[in-house]
Order: sequence, then C-alpha cells, then structure tokens
Amino acid sequence: MASQPTGDGGVGMEQLPDQGLHTVAGGPVAPAEKLGKPTVWGVLRDAALAWIDHRNIGTAAALAYYAAFSMAPVLVIAVTLSGVFYGRESVEGHVVAQFRDLLGQSGAELLQKMIQASYLSPSSWQAGLIGLGGMLIGATALFAELSAAFGRIFGTQRTYRYAWMSAVMERLKGLTLVVGIGFLLVASLLASAGLMAVGEWVARWSRAEAVLLSVMQAGVSLLMLSLLFGMMLRLMAPVKLARLTVAAGALTTAVLFEVGKWALGLYLGQGAVGSVFGAAGTLAVLLVWLNYVAMVLLFGVELTYQFYRYQDELFR
Repeated sequence: MASQPTGDGGVGMEQLPDQGLHTVAGGPVAPAEKLGKPTVWGVLRDAALAWIDHRNIGTAAALAYYAAFSMAPVLVIAVTLSGVFYGRESVEGHVVAQFRDLLGQSGAELLQKMIQASYLSPSSWQAGLIGLGGMLIGATALFAELSAAFGRIFGTQRTYRYAWMSAVMERLKGLTLVVGIGFLLVASLLASAGLMAVGEWVARWSRAEAVLLSVMQAGVSLLMLSLLFGMMLRLMAPVKLARLTVAAGALTTAVLFEVGKWALGLYLGQGAVGSVFGAAGTLAVLLVWLNYVAMVLLFGVELTYQFYRYQDELFR
C-alpha cells in the first residue's frame, strides 16, 4: 500500500505488505472478523506467535550488536546530563554498581573503561565539536534500528516526504530517549538515597529492615523500568497508543525483564559463557546480556501491539 498523504504533506503511514492488516484510526489492527473477546492466554499466544513470525531472535541479535557499540556514548551522555544535578562521579559509580549485579565484577570494569574512554579531552573546540557529533550519532544509531523493529511489529511505519527528514527525526527520538535515561538516573539516585534514609529510620523500630528495603528497592526498580519502557513505547511506536495501553505494555515488559534478569544472573554467574571465550569472555557476557534485553523488549512490544489491537475491549 502506498503512503497516505497528510494535511501538511509531511508525515504519512506506510503499511508493510505481508502483515494482512488494514489501517484504521491512525494505525493497523487485525481484520475485524479475527478479533474476539480477548483472554490472557489468547493475548500471550498471539504475542508469542507474532514474536516468532517477525523473526525477532535475529532482530534482537542485531540490536545487541548495535547496543554494544552505542552503550558507551549513550551512558556518557546520560551520565553527563544527570551529573549536572548529582555529580558525574556519583552517577557513574551508581551505574557501574547496577551493572556489577548483572554482569559481575569484570563486566562492570569493562563498562567503566568504555565510559571513561568515551570522555574526550580535545585540544581545540573544533575537535570537541566533532567528537560530540560522533558521540551523538553513535548514541542514536541503536534507536534508529529499534524504530525499524517497531515498524515491522506494528505493520506500519511513519514516512516523511524527504529521506533526510526520516533520518533526522529518528535521531531526535533517540536523543530524547537518551535525555530521558539521564533524568531517570537522577531519579534512581534520589530514590536510593531516600531508601537508605528510610532504612536507617526503620532499623530503630524493627528488625525487618533488610526485607523491607529489598521490597522497596524492587518496587523502585520496577517503577523506573516501567517509566523507561513507557517512554520508549510513546516515542517509537508508529501509531498513537492510548495511555492505558502504554502503561500495560511498559509494566508487563518491566516485570518480564526483572524476572528474566534474575534467571539470567544465575546463568551468567556459573561462568560458563565467559570461560568458553577466554580473554573475550567479558565481552561475550555483555553481548549475551544485551541480546536478552533486546529479546525481552521486542516481546514487550509484541504484547503492546496485542493490547493496542484489543484496547477497546481491555481498557474501556
């Protein structure tokens, strides 16, 4: 189907040919005769089948590859922005500590070296400007590929009159997400400081401090992840999603991520992945973790699309 013109001639919607979908109210849905009353099993089944049909395992591998090279500039920009409010060293230490729980000590050290190597000390403002431009391109390349994955899943993609407009808009979306990550880092640091204060207060009255803090930390982590995934769905989805649809998709993806993170931590903790690859073991562990994150994210997008299909029945 050809792209649909808009009132201003700028942005339209182009439907991919092999999805069997039609466009209504700004986005594609399955044919009306195939839509019935949704069930939890039906939504999960449709999402899983679509996840396989869209070959998201290969897409996740591509995203992991992009992320391996984009992670350092993304974190540098996010840490720099959040460091304005909380201090760069504190933010960087917080980020490395979070990844230490996921990747182990060697993985966290590799990530810290990547971040520190990305900070430039240019001899002139021209070199600094070129370095900043290269960092921005690297930081947003991942999100351009992610946007294409969203288009395949939703069966439609946003099109522009000029190709350069598409490239610029996708990069701007990626930059917006990077800025959002920076502010979420600040919020996470503030929440951690608040939890420490609450823990000290609770310790005076109860011996259940450790249990309470663990529950509160899990809740804060789930909230931050939900906000991050929700922001990603809002910016990257090629159709307009209702707020409840975004909230349901973001929360479900965050829960899947937290559950899988625990299981992946047990697997990576055995050291089998790192030991097989020898000196490159740390990088292999990082790629395995990034691949898992990409697969969970893509399944969350598939679920969100199912919520979008049935949003009139689910959220009315």
